[in-house]
Amino acid sequence: MPTTWPSARTCCALLHLCLLAPPSHVSARRIAGEVTLGPGQATVISKFCFDFNPQCHDHQACLEPPGELDLTVFSAHEAPRRRFREHLVEAREPKVTVALLDDEYFSFPEVSQVWGEANCSDVAKAAKKTFPLEWHRIASVAGQAMKTNVVEKIRPRWWYIALASCSDHALTLSFGVMTSNPLQGANAQLSMDEIGILPVCSMALLGFGSLCAIHLKSFHEWSSSSRSEPPAGTGLLSAALILASSTLGQPFFPDL
Repeated sequence: MPTTWPSARTCCALLHLCLLAPPSHVSARRIAGEVTLGPGQATVISKFCFDFNPQCHDHQACLEPPGELDLTVFSAHEAPRRRFREHLVEAREPKVTVALLDDEYFSFPEVSQVWGEANCSDVAKAAKKTFPLEWHRIASVAGQAMKTNVVEKIRPRWWYIALASCSDHALTLSFGVMTSNPLQGANAQLSMDEIGILPVCSMALLGFGSLCAIHLKSFHEWSSSSRSEPPAGTGLLSAALILASSTLGQPFFPDL
Protein backbone atom coordinates (compact mmCIF):
# COMPACT_ATOMS: atom_id res chain seq x y z
CA MET A 1 0.00 0.00 0.00
CA PRO A 2 1.58 3.32 -0.98
CA THR A 3 2.53 5.77 1.72
CA THR A 4 0.13 8.68 2.09
CA TRP A 5 1.37 12.23 2.50
CA PRO A 6 -0.50 15.47 3.15
CA SER A 7 -1.44 17.26 -0.01
CA ALA A 8 0.38 20.44 -0.98
CA ARG A 9 -2.93 22.31 -0.68
CA THR A 10 -3.31 21.16 2.92
CA CYS A 11 0.24 22.22 3.76
CA CYS A 12 -0.26 25.63 2.18
CA ALA A 13 -3.49 26.07 4.13
CA LEU A 14 -1.72 25.22 7.40
CA LEU A 15 1.11 27.61 6.59
CA HIS A 16 -1.36 30.35 5.75
CA LEU A 17 -3.15 29.75 9.06
CA CYS A 18 0.12 29.99 11.01
CA LEU A 19 1.05 33.27 9.36
CA LEU A 20 -2.35 34.87 9.88
CA ALA A 21 -3.08 33.55 13.37
CA PRO A 22 -2.62 36.36 15.91
CA PRO A 23 0.18 35.48 18.33
CA SER A 24 -0.52 35.49 22.04
CA HIS A 25 0.39 38.79 23.64
CA VAL A 26 3.66 38.74 25.57
CA SER A 27 4.24 41.89 27.61
CA ALA A 28 7.73 41.14 28.96
CA ARG A 29 10.67 38.83 28.50
CA ARG A 30 11.00 36.33 31.32
CA ILE A 31 14.23 34.68 32.38
CA ALA A 32 14.67 32.37 35.36
CA GLY A 33 17.66 30.53 36.72
CA GLU A 34 19.98 29.75 39.60
CA VAL A 35 23.42 31.16 40.30
CA THR A 36 26.18 30.41 42.79
CA LEU A 37 28.30 33.33 43.97
CA GLY A 38 31.65 32.97 45.67
CA PRO A 39 32.77 35.27 48.50
CA GLY A 40 32.62 38.88 47.27
CA GLN A 41 31.74 37.74 43.76
CA ALA A 42 29.28 39.25 41.28
CA THR A 43 27.77 37.85 38.11
CA VAL A 44 25.58 39.22 35.31
CA ILE A 45 22.34 37.25 35.12
CA SER A 46 20.76 39.08 32.17
CA LYS A 47 21.21 41.93 29.71
CA PHE A 48 18.62 43.90 27.76
CA CYS A 49 18.66 46.87 25.40
CA PHE A 50 16.11 49.33 26.75
CA ASP A 51 14.24 51.96 24.75
CA PHE A 52 14.51 55.73 25.30
CA ASN A 53 12.03 58.56 25.68
CA PRO A 54 13.24 62.14 24.97
CA GLN A 55 10.24 63.52 26.88
CA CYS A 56 11.67 62.28 30.17
CA HIS A 57 13.75 64.81 32.11
CA ASP A 58 16.15 64.70 35.02
CA HIS A 59 14.75 65.20 38.51
CA GLN A 60 11.20 64.72 37.22
CA ALA A 61 8.94 61.70 37.26
CA CYS A 62 8.71 60.14 33.81
CA LEU A 63 5.06 59.60 32.93
CA GLU A 64 5.92 57.09 30.18
CA PRO A 65 9.08 55.26 31.22
CA PRO A 66 10.66 53.57 28.21
CA GLY A 67 11.92 50.55 30.14
CA GLU A 68 10.67 48.37 32.98
CA LEU A 69 12.49 45.77 35.05
CA ASP A 70 11.07 43.28 37.55
CA LEU A 71 13.39 41.02 39.52
CA THR A 72 12.66 38.41 42.18
CA VAL A 73 15.36 36.61 44.17
CA PHE A 74 14.28 33.60 46.20
CA SER A 75 15.33 30.28 47.76
CA ALA A 76 18.76 31.62 48.65
CA HIS A 77 20.97 29.48 50.84
CA GLU A 78 24.55 29.41 52.05
CA ALA A 79 27.17 26.91 51.03
CA PRO A 80 28.43 24.66 53.85
CA ARG A 81 30.81 26.63 56.04
CA ARG A 82 34.33 25.46 56.75
CA ARG A 83 35.25 23.91 60.08
CA PHE A 84 38.32 25.13 61.95
CA ARG A 85 39.45 23.40 65.11
CA GLU A 86 36.11 21.60 65.23
CA HIS A 87 34.19 24.86 65.38
CA LEU A 88 32.19 26.49 62.65
CA VAL A 89 33.81 29.58 61.26
CA GLU A 90 31.61 32.47 62.30
CA ALA A 91 30.21 34.49 59.43
CA ARG A 92 28.06 37.58 59.18
CA GLU A 93 24.59 37.49 57.71
CA PRO A 94 24.99 37.34 53.93
CA LYS A 95 24.68 40.63 52.06
CA VAL A 96 23.41 40.54 48.47
CA THR A 97 22.91 43.53 46.19
CA VAL A 98 21.27 43.95 42.79
CA ALA A 99 23.49 46.12 40.59
CA LEU A 100 22.24 47.67 37.34
CA LEU A 101 25.00 48.74 34.96
CA ASP A 102 24.68 50.28 31.51
CA ASP A 103 26.94 50.49 28.46
CA GLU A 104 28.52 53.86 29.32
CA TYR A 105 32.27 53.41 29.61
CA PHE A 106 32.51 54.18 33.33
CA SER A 107 29.84 51.59 34.10
CA PHE A 108 29.89 48.04 32.73
CA PRO A 109 32.59 48.37 30.02
CA GLU A 110 35.17 49.57 32.55
CA VAL A 111 34.46 47.09 35.33
CA SER A 112 34.07 44.20 32.87
CA GLN A 113 37.77 44.50 31.99
CA VAL A 114 38.68 43.40 35.52
CA TRP A 115 35.50 41.46 36.33
CA GLY A 116 37.40 38.43 37.56
CA GLU A 117 39.29 40.59 40.07
CA ALA A 118 36.47 43.01 40.91
CA ASN A 119 34.67 42.59 44.21
CA CYS A 120 31.14 43.53 45.17
CA SER A 121 32.17 47.08 46.11
CA ASP A 122 33.73 47.68 42.68
CA VAL A 123 30.59 46.47 40.92
CA ALA A 124 28.33 48.57 43.13
CA LYS A 125 30.49 51.64 42.49
CA ALA A 126 30.22 51.18 38.71
CA ALA A 127 26.47 50.53 38.84
CA LYS A 128 23.92 53.20 37.92
CA LYS A 129 21.43 51.74 40.40
CA THR A 130 21.81 49.39 43.36
CA PHE A 131 19.19 47.62 45.43
CA PRO A 132 20.27 45.91 48.68
CA LEU A 133 18.35 42.71 49.36
CA GLU A 134 17.26 41.40 52.76
CA TRP A 135 18.62 37.93 53.47
CA HIS A 136 15.64 36.67 55.48
CA ARG A 137 13.37 37.54 52.54
CA ILE A 138 15.45 36.15 49.68
CA ALA A 139 16.02 32.97 51.70
CA SER A 140 12.29 32.24 51.61
CA VAL A 141 10.39 30.53 48.81
CA ALA A 142 8.39 33.70 48.09
CA GLY A 143 11.59 35.72 47.93
CA GLN A 144 12.04 39.45 47.58
CA ALA A 145 10.75 41.30 44.52
CA MET A 146 11.85 44.66 43.19
CA LYS A 147 10.56 46.76 40.33
CA THR A 148 12.18 49.78 38.73
CA ASN A 149 11.89 51.92 35.63
CA VAL A 150 14.84 52.24 33.29
CA VAL A 151 14.84 55.76 31.84
CA GLU A 152 16.96 56.71 28.85
CA LYS A 153 16.49 60.11 27.19
CA ILE A 154 18.91 60.15 24.23
CA ARG A 155 19.21 56.67 22.72
CA PRO A 156 18.62 53.02 23.52
CA ARG A 157 21.22 51.53 25.84
CA TRP A 158 22.30 48.09 26.94
CA TRP A 159 21.71 47.43 30.62
CA TYR A 160 23.32 44.59 32.57
CA ILE A 161 21.58 43.07 35.59
CA ALA A 162 24.03 41.68 38.13
CA LEU A 163 23.81 40.00 41.50
CA ALA A 164 26.67 40.88 43.84
CA SER A 165 27.52 39.07 47.06
CA CYS A 166 29.43 40.94 49.76
CA SER A 167 29.46 37.85 51.95
CA ASP A 168 32.54 35.97 53.13
CA HIS A 169 31.24 32.60 51.93
CA ALA A 170 29.52 31.14 48.87
CA LEU A 171 25.80 31.61 48.24
CA THR A 172 23.29 30.00 45.88
CA LEU A 173 20.32 32.06 44.71
CA SER A 174 17.35 31.50 42.43
CA PHE A 175 16.03 34.41 40.41
CA GLY A 176 13.38 35.48 37.94
CA VAL A 177 13.79 38.53 35.66
CA MET A 178 11.20 40.31 33.54
CA THR A 179 12.28 43.10 31.18
CA SER A 180 10.17 45.11 28.77
CA ASN A 181 10.05 48.16 26.50
CA PRO A 182 6.42 49.27 27.02
CA LEU A 183 6.58 52.04 24.41
CA GLN A 184 7.04 49.37 21.73
CA GLY A 185 3.50 48.04 22.16
CA ALA A 186 3.16 44.47 20.89
CA ASN A 187 6.97 44.23 20.69
CA ALA A 188 7.44 45.18 24.35
CA GLN A 189 9.11 41.86 25.17
CA LEU A 190 11.82 42.44 22.56
CA SER A 191 15.16 44.05 23.24
CA MET A 192 15.71 47.11 21.03
CA ASP A 193 18.28 45.25 18.93
CA GLU A 194 15.54 42.73 18.05
CA ILE A 195 12.89 45.19 16.89
CA GLY A 196 11.95 44.25 13.34
CA ILE A 197 12.69 40.57 13.81
CA LEU A 198 9.02 39.57 13.38
CA PRO A 199 8.72 40.68 9.70
CA VAL A 200 12.08 39.10 8.88
CA CYS A 201 11.13 35.81 10.54
CA SER A 202 7.72 35.87 8.84
CA MET A 203 9.34 36.19 5.41
CA ALA A 204 11.82 33.44 6.23
CA LEU A 205 8.99 31.23 7.48
CA LEU A 206 7.07 31.85 4.26
CA GLY A 207 10.11 30.90 2.18
CA PHE A 208 10.89 27.72 4.13
CA GLY A 209 7.20 26.83 4.25
CA SER A 210 6.90 27.15 0.48
CA LEU A 211 9.95 24.92 0.08
CA CYS A 212 8.36 22.33 2.38
CA ALA A 213 5.13 22.46 0.36
CA ILE A 214 7.01 21.84 -2.90
CA HIS A 215 8.80 18.82 -1.50
CA LEU A 216 5.65 17.45 0.14
CA LYS A 217 3.98 17.67 -3.25
CA SER A 218 6.87 15.65 -4.67
CA PHE A 219 6.37 13.02 -1.95
CA HIS A 220 2.67 12.94 -2.68
CA GLU A 221 3.31 12.31 -6.39
CA TRP A 222 5.85 9.63 -5.53
CA SER A 223 3.46 7.84 -3.15
CA SER A 224 0.79 7.80 -5.89
CA SER A 225 3.15 6.24 -8.42
CA SER A 226 4.60 2.75 -8.59
CA ARG A 227 8.20 3.87 -8.19
CA SER A 228 10.04 2.23 -5.33
CA GLU A 229 12.85 4.76 -4.98
CA PRO A 230 12.01 7.86 -2.93
CA PRO A 231 12.32 11.18 -4.71
CA ALA A 232 15.44 13.30 -4.35
CA GLY A 233 15.49 16.01 -1.74
CA THR A 234 14.44 14.02 1.33
CA GLY A 235 17.24 15.53 3.38
CA LEU A 236 16.42 18.99 2.05
CA LEU A 237 12.80 18.58 3.17
CA SER A 238 13.90 17.64 6.67
CA ALA A 239 16.25 20.62 6.80
CA ALA A 240 13.50 22.96 5.56
CA LEU A 241 11.10 21.69 8.23
CA ILE A 242 13.70 22.23 10.96
CA LEU A 243 14.55 25.71 9.70
CA ALA A 244 10.86 26.64 9.46
CA SER A 245 10.29 25.50 13.05
CA SER A 246 13.32 27.39 14.37
CA THR A 247 12.33 30.51 12.45
CA LEU A 248 8.83 30.38 13.92
CA GLY A 249 10.23 30.17 17.45
CA GLN A 250 12.99 32.77 17.08
CA PRO A 251 10.89 35.86 18.00
CA PHE A 252 9.64 34.17 21.18
CA PHE A 253 12.85 32.35 22.18
CA PRO A 254 15.65 34.63 20.92
CA ASP A 255 18.23 33.29 23.34
CA LEU A 256 18.09 29.72 22.03
